Amino acid sequence: MGNCVHHIPGRARFKLPQLKHDAALLGHIEVHLVSIKGIKNIQANAKAGSLVIHYDVNQTSLKDIEENLMEGGFLYHPQTDIDKKNKIVRKELPPLVGQVSGAFGRAVVHALLERAITKGVSSILAR
Repeated sequence: MGNCVHHIPGRARFKLPQLKHDAALLGHIEVHLVSIKGIKNIQANAKAGSLVIHYDVNQTSLKDIEENLMEGGFLYHPQTDIDKKNKIVRKELPPLVGQVSGAFGRAVVHALLERAITKGVSSILAR
């Protein structure tokens, strides 16, 4: 899944890593985007896994394009939103998400350290 990495009115660049591995994907994306009035041009760079879409700001918006790409399963970025001026805005994660991810990270580090210590002590005792 990808996300919008740069936007100015009339032009949006998306990172779509799946483009690197699926040459036919561009055709599917183009078919999906054709339903949006105002799309002028679509340029893909398979090596970079990026997609640039030029559009008419009087006929469509970045939000419309993102919603269309999300519906097709090509794009997903839950921490991004578009404000009323059509600018990309990063959402803050809810506090619970930060707490859970922090606790999970500490648990993983703890488990890895415990395993490394156990293996280290076992190898010393085996000598």
